[in-house]
Amino acid sequence: MAGITATLDEHWSDLLARAPVPVIALDSRFVVLFVNPAATRLLGTGGIGASVSTIICPQPQESLVALLAAAWNGETVPLFEAQLKRANGSCVDIEAAVWKGRGVLLLSFLDITERKSATSALCDALETQRALIAASPLPIVVITSTGVITTWNAAAERAFGWTAAEVLGHPLPFIPLEKMAEHRAMRAQDLSGQAICEREIQRLRKDGGPIDLRVSTGPICDARGRVTGIISIYQDITGTKRIERALRESNQRFERFMSHLPGAAWIKDLNGHYVYANPEAERIFRVPLDELRGKTDEEVFPAETAAQFRGNDERAIEHGSVQTTELLEQEDGVHESVVNKFSIPDEHGRPALVGGIAIDITDRLRAEHALKESQERLDLATRAARIGTFDWDIAHGRLVWNEQQEAIFGLAPGSFEGTFEAWEKRVHPEDRAAVAARINETIAQRASDTTCAYRILHSGAGIRWIEGTARFIYDAGGTPQRAVGVNVDMTERREAERALHQANEQLRRANEDLEQFAYSASHDLREPLRSIGSFAQLLELKYAGRLDQDADEYLQYLTTSARRMADLLNDLLAYTSAATLDVIRPPLTDANMVVRRVVGTLAPALQRRNAQITIETLPTVRVHEMHLTQMFQNLLSNSIKYAKPGEDPVVHISAARQDGAWRFSVRDQGIGVAPRHHQRIFGLFRRLHADTEGTGLGLALCKKIVERYGGRIWVESAEGDGATFQFTLPE
Repeated sequence: MAGITATLDEHWSDLLARAPVPVIALDSRFVVLFVNPAATRLLGTGGIGASVSTIICPQPQESLVALLAAAWNGETVPLFEAQLKRANGSCVDIEAAVWKGRGVLLLSFLDITERKSATSALCDALETQRALIAASPLPIVVITSTGVITTWNAAAERAFGWTAAEVLGHPLPFIPLEKMAEHRAMRAQDLSGQAICEREIQRLRKDGGPIDLRVSTGPICDARGRVTGIISIYQDITGTKRIERALRESNQRFERFMSHLPGAAWIKDLNGHYVYANPEAERIFRVPLDELRGKTDEEVFPAETAAQFRGNDERAIEHGSVQTTELLEQEDGVHESVVNKFSIPDEHGRPALVGGIAIDITDRLRAEHALKESQERLDLATRAARIGTFDWDIAHGRLVWNEQQEAIFGLAPGSFEGTFEAWEKRVHPEDRAAVAARINETIAQRASDTTCAYRILHSGAGIRWIEGTARFIYDAGGTPQRAVGVNVDMTERREAERALHQANEQLRRANEDLEQFAYSASHDLREPLRSIGSFAQLLELKYAGRLDQDADEYLQYLTTSARRMADLLNDLLAYTSAATLDVIRPPLTDANMVVRRVVGTLAPALQRRNAQITIETLPTVRVHEMHLTQMFQNLLSNSIKYAKPGEDPVVHISAARQDGAWRFSVRDQGIGVAPRHHQRIFGLFRRLHADTEGTGLGLALCKKIVERYGGRIWVESAEGDGATFQFTLPE
């Protein structure tokens, strides 16, 4: 100690003696002058007075001596690695720094195998061990109590990007604004004199990039115990944090995947204790994960079920994996699942856990059973209805027929050749081009469904008519792959349709003849009826009151009957005329104008009854004006005619758009119509009240007009509660 004291001042001698870092002091001949206790503990001997070569392991001896010589000559020696010899003869790997003082060479070093503890010891003596700080592989920064940087080693330059010249004498440059409060709190804690603290923080590099750090900080005190600064040792944990984030994201992805897995999944240890279960497993086990974790199957399920599960687990552990089916009682009965069980190895490849994934196939099995039953019913139905089915594999040129399809073509079961060409040759020659064109058009338009009626050459019955419906299936590129469909023998139906068409044509001609007869009869009878009416009126005018009472009554009957007959002929003529106008391309008619004209025509009757007519704005429709006039004239006349006795008639006319058409309404407050008569009143010559005027043709005429335009007419009414007549017409 005397030698070192002679060379170093007392402050440094005392400091080196107490330093936790191993330090050896050498003279110019590299004789050991001083070995501090830390070095003695590491090497197991002092060695004072001996040459340094006695504590250097043989292999790096020359290089270490050369480094010491360079340092003694004033050269800067970087951090280096070497081996020193312990007292027991073993060597220890060290990381060392050499520094020349006043007449003495200081060699400080760290046991690399205990770098963290050595770094902590180095931090304790950082203020006084600047050489070691400069050579530290970890960023070390020292600031004063006011926050000014006094030490910034090379590792800090590498980690943060600022050189010492740029930061010494300035505050810490790498603190983001949002972290300033955190930094001030850390500095306050360190300045309070508390022990070394370890924290994880995030700071910025000079280029602006973030860096995750684990920092150990502690106070630096002077001889009187006052805090004069703070030492910080940083470790870049950006990679570790990245791994942690990746692991966390991986766990999150695992959880999301397992939560959306369309089946139950779980993991057990080798003793059968559950360690994980996804939400679907929790649902079907009817046990939440918090309760399931740590339990065995025997604690959760009935003994038989638990034995089933445990047996399959053991097979999976033995063989690595196993696929089986398992049964589990649930609220709606026993469910069957396809289960894959597999062992999960540890890092040595030995089984450590056993996992399982179960897909419930109960619904699928039920569906397959239902499908089988449905197929059986379909086969029975196709046989009963004589419907043939086909499946055309377009990509491979195969065509499959059922037995009924073969029967439709007159073939024995199983005798169809199974090709498109075999079907095509059985199509009637005159229809082949049309059928092929329909198929090609369907494919060109990428259409799904098509229907075609064509003739075939039946093996035993000659020419038959069939109707085929097919659905085409395409791949992603639009190329047809399959066509499936049905064929129905429609020969008898075609014959029936032809007979029906002939009957309808005969009926149409008969109706035309009947309408023409009714029109001619009603038109031709008007003239003689007019003469009868005129002469009856003359007789009544000339002889009324001059004959006896019976004669006067007979004359009145005669004139009344003549007027009624005239009304009947006029209505019959209007009814037959309703079919003479073209309703395929009718003109546009303004309903507002038509209703105003009808109200004007009926003005005397309306005024006589003191009727109130309200009209909303009405649309323009594609209907002949004469037809619309007849509609409103009949409906308005009925509303006036069937008003309640002693009350003024009130009628409201409106229209509203409904399902692509206009719905007109004529609402009154009259005597109403009982529901049992709602259909009857639209028949020919139907009059509910014999004591009222009219022929019973008005509503029948309205019905005929509306139906000619594809509309309908109906009444909403109750007896004594008014009536609302509604009808629809095209826009």
